[in-house]
Amino acid sequence: MDVAVGALSSLTLNDVEKPGFRNLLRQQLLGLFNDVLGHGTIQEVIITEFIVQ
Repeated sequence: MDVAVGALSSLTLNDVEKPGFRNLLRQQLLGLFNDVLGHGTIQEVIITEFIVQ
């Protein structure tokens, strides 16, 4: 979870407003999780909701 928190906390409002942000975030998280857990362990990241506060 630390890798997810690190990736998400570094985002700016400008980042999350870009077209295709969710797809880019999914790919980034997928790569980070597989770096930690081993290649191919996680096959897909699903983001059902993203709230900016």
